[in-house]
Amino acid sequence: VCREALLWKRVQHKYVLPFLGIDGTTFSPSICLLSPWMINGTINDFMKENKDSLLKQHKDHLHGHNIIHGDLRGANILMDADWHARIADFGLAALAETTFSDESSPGTGAVRWMAPELFEPFQGLGVESGRTKATDVYSFACTCVELSTGRPPFHQQRNSEAV
Repeated sequence: VCREALLWKRVQHKYVLPFLGIDGTTFSPSICLLSPWMINGTINDFMKENKDSLLKQHKDHLHGHNIIHGDLRGANILMDADWHARIADFGLAALAETTFSDESSPGTGAVRWMAPELFEPFQGLGVESGRTKATDVYSFACTCVELSTGRPPFHQQRNSEAV
């Protein structure tokens, strides 16, 4: 939780959900990260009505700060009251200069949006297996598919393990 809060605080920007702080009392013993409520929901909700998106700016902003999000997908993009997309959920985020695979299992995340090199069969084959800017670009492309079709990537596969 502390790592997520520190990374989230580092990327404060109009395209990122504002970080307000930490609350350890409301849902004790759980610790909550605080942000404003986004009345318009997720970008998936927004895209049901609008097929145009400026998400590339959001991804580029994170990468400009050398931050890899690690879990880009429609459910992690919220819409504020002015219908601006805000990137949320920095639980899998990392600084690009760190070895991400040392901090978190490469297998964590939303499988349908994960780059192929993050899966177990590629481990030990000389393929870079940690999260990188390139794996965020792959997730971004899957998010574009999700938003343009209204369905998750590889929706024809009922079982996520089959992806």
